Amino acid sequence: MSLVWRPMHNPRRMPLDWLKAQAGGTEAAPTWLCQPKWDGWRRQAWKDGGRWRWYPKGDAEQESREVPRGVKDELEGMFAGQDGIAIDMEWVGPRCHDGLRAMGRPGWDGLVLLDLVYVNGLWLGRVPCHQRLANLRTMAALARGRAPAPRVEVVQTAYSGFEGFFEECKRENPVLEGVVMKRADSLLLPGDLDGRGQTHFWKKVKWRNDHEPAAF
Repeated sequence: MSLVWRPMHNPRRMPLDWLKAQAGGTEAAPTWLCQPKWDGWRRQAWKDGGRWRWYPKGDAEQESREVPRGVKDELEGMFAGQDGIAIDMEWVGPRCHDGLRAMGRPGWDGLVLLDLVYVNGLWLGRVPCHQRLANLRTMAALARGRAPAPRVEVVQTAYSGFEGFFEECKRENPVLEGVVMKRADSLLLPGDLDGRGQTHFWKKVKWRNDHEPAAF
């Protein structure tokens, strides 16, 4: 097993009009799926040979933040029966917690699971995104039955009604940055980027796109 991050370092930013133009996945196999864009800290948790290792994305801010031991324990307990596993996630820590508290709403400090990178020592990079997500949901549901983990959840995902999902996220959790649209069939291929570190397969639509031009 070797450490590999998701291919996009910076999703290609798109205007709100682009999201509105999407059909919403009316096909049997949707072209796009849509997820909240958390303003947290990226982490990958790896278990190999019975030992867990936690990796930040690599910038100074990421490395200066440490996921609380209790939160790590919940995820590690969920997947105690697995080995050769790697999970990509967002630690929704003090940044979002404090933002919600400032608005008089309860904060949440936990892990949002985004992707399944390895399972049973097998690299899943060539498995389509929607299948990796389905596998992750199934594994997490089974694991939660063995070990309760209130601070670990799989990312919310919409396969249709993207404009409505965007507005719902904006209304219900304003500390989110926006949403990320992912091609349902996209693979994990390192280096699948344009010259500016952006990917064509994952696109970001942020709240500020309502009144700021998008950068292409």
